[in-house]
Amino acid sequence: MKIILLALAALGTLSPLTALAQGADAATLAGTSWKLHKISYSNDETHAPPDPTRYTLEFKDEGKLTAQIDCNRGTGTWNSDAPGKIVFGPMATTRMMCPPGSLSNLVTRDLPAVTSYVLKEGKLFLSLKADGGIYEYASLGNSRAAGAPLPSWKDSSPKRAIIAFVEKVTTDGSPDFVPPSERIATFDNDGTLWAEQPMYTQLAFVIDQVKARAQQHPEWEDKEPFASVLKGDLKGVAAGGEKGALAMLAATHTGMTTDEFNKSVSGWIATARHPKTGRPYTEMVYQPMLELLTYLRTNGFKTFIVSGGGIEFMRPWTEKAYGIPPEQVVGSSGKLKYEVRDGTPVLVKLPEIELIDDHAGKPVGIQRHIGRRPLMAFGNSDGDQEMLRWTAAGSGARFALLLHHTDAEREWAYDRNTHIGKLDKALDEAVAKGWTIVSMKDDWEVIYPPESK
Repeated sequence: MKIILLALAALGTLSPLTALAQGADAATLAGTSWKLHKISYSNDETHAPPDPTRYTLEFKDEGKLTAQIDCNRGTGTWNSDAPGKIVFGPMATTRMMCPPGSLSNLVTRDLPAVTSYVLKEGKLFLSLKADGGIYEYASLGNSRAAGAPLPSWKDSSPKRAIIAFVEKVTTDGSPDFVPPSERIATFDNDGTLWAEQPMYTQLAFVIDQVKARAQQHPEWEDKEPFASVLKGDLKGVAAGGEKGALAMLAATHTGMTTDEFNKSVSGWIATARHPKTGRPYTEMVYQPMLELLTYLRTNGFKTFIVSGGGIEFMRPWTEKAYGIPPEQVVGSSGKLKYEVRDGTPVLVKLPEIELIDDHAGKPVGIQRHIGRRPLMAFGNSDGDQEMLRWTAAGSGARFALLLHHTDAEREWAYDRNTHIGKLDKALDEAVAKGWTIVSMKDDWEVIYPPESK
């Protein structure tokens, strides 16, 4: 009886059918999304999730249902063949172990026991059989509401392709289901996760290091790419690409310990500013890609950076910028040497280059550092072509995506005719093979996150 009184008090009515007679029907549910506000059981037990957006229901057309149940996602069906009546079909869900205190077990257990619903004042009330309890949901509103996946992506084919792929490989019982241990997603960095124009960020770092050490190296005045740096010829510097940057990096940091180099990079990245926007480089990251990283990790993926940039340059700051820890960063690398200095074991940077993690070097770097072929791979240039091709060639469901810089107004527009981030052959292959292509202009609502204050 207590649960019935609770329902009547919440609804302000004596009968669910009274509310339904005012216009709530199955057509009203289709196309709506809801977040869990409270669970009330007939034995006076109640539960309220700390983050309601971790528990959502999306009623799609044709009786399809998607759900977020804390750390898991589910797909199933719903049916309403009479006013106020609703039945949920079997739901296939991912099987992540959610943290202590999660309501996931309750929700998973109770949804099949729902027998009726009421819509009232912007809320959805789901009643369990035998007056067992009531689930109270609040509206999520539009697709940009908190908790909706990829809110900075427009509702276009790339977003739909990403979500559809993730759902099919993470849904238990799906023919394409992939266990969490094999859910590897690799991302290029420059031009894919953050801006690479008008020059690679690592190149800007190296230029500052060359200028700071120029007086100790008069021979640099006649030696490229150092000469171009000292002359201020940025086009000449940029023409050297990643190889030129690595050569200068080796020249300016050979003999340093890895800890000393880490400190040098950390100090620079904390104070350096982008030459066009004046923002810190770590704020030149792409908001839609940050959301994608979070979305994939929420669905059991392990995310890696696989970049032509220096591995030791990226590791000090990627965890703060992207949530990707240093051990999940793959990049170009120089040789190291173990030494004992003043009684302390250290690793010392040597001038020799060990791996150029670009083009064909990317699959090699992935195999060396990760040991699994990616399930999903993301890039933006010809330097990523081999990584995407190698990923797509794996058995079972695979996903390859190219980010196309098409927004001259909010960022830069470039592809086939540029020294930085050239996209030519990879774009042709993406079209020919049906890889997903994202247009920054057409597929993203925003480019960068809000500026910090």
